[in-house]
Amino acid sequence: MLFGIRTTPTGQSAFLISLAALFVPLICVIVDKEVLSKRMIAGLVIALTGVGLLHLEHGLKLTEGSILCILSAFCFAIWVFLQSKIASKVSSLEGAFVQMICVSALSFVIAFLIIIFPYHFLILPGALSFTWR
Repeated sequence: MLFGIRTTPTGQSAFLISLAALFVPLICVIVDKEVLSKRMIAGLVIALTGVGLLHLEHGLKLTEGSILCILSAFCFAIWVFLQSKIASKVSSLEGAFVQMICVSALSFVIAFLIIIFPYHFLILPGALSFTWR
């Protein structure tokens, strides 16, 4: 998401990331074979239209950054879907503990790889650097 936000206009990236609200019910329909009610479909259309009117001033142009924003919205939707499935089977304390361990382990691995292979992770110019002015 960081790379997508840095290379996409703010309004467009906000619109694309808010697509996660649309992806979650679609994932439920595909995976769980749920049927969306007419009210749910109307709510999704109204929400998507409202967010689009708020954030899309100059149209929607698909670039690498916008594709990354859509991908991050889809990944977030998958996470929300999985959380809803796991939350009913595991206590909240156990779930939070496992999440913290997983995020810590993945962060350590990614940080380690960035230190060892710094040039392989510079996908976009200046994406991992910060300048102070």
